[in-house]
Order: sequence, then structure tokens, then C-alpha cells
Amino acid sequence: SRNEAVLYLHSDNPTYSPYQIQVEDVLEIWEAKAYISNTFPIADFSLNKLTSIVLDLQQEVIKLKKA
Repeated sequence: SRNEAVLYLHSDNPTYSPYQIQVEDVLEIWEAKAYISNTFPIADFSLNKLTSIVLDLQQEVIKLKKA
């Protein structure tokens, strides 16, 4: 229910599935500011996909301006 004190956790690491935890079970909350790695992370979108998204958004803006 909406009154439960629950945190919904979603990792940016795809290895870990999202899960819930009761607030009363939380001992600490940390925030990651940066990480160091020898490899670059795999991008979620290719350049072609991003280009397509931008073009679609441009078309939507043109339609909205005409309306």
C-alpha cells in the first residue's frame, strides 16, 4: 500500500535485478559520485539510435509549432 515505508531499489548494474526493502531495515544510504575503471561502460544506445531519437523529436517539435 502507499502508506508502507518501502524503498524501491534499482541498480545501474544490469547484473542486479530491482528489489524492495523496508525502510526500517536500512542501516546506511550511500551515493556513488564516480568510479574508476580500465574499460568504458557499454552505452545503452548506439549513435544511430540516438540520431533517430533526435530526428523524431525534431519532427514532434515541428508538429507542435504548427498546431
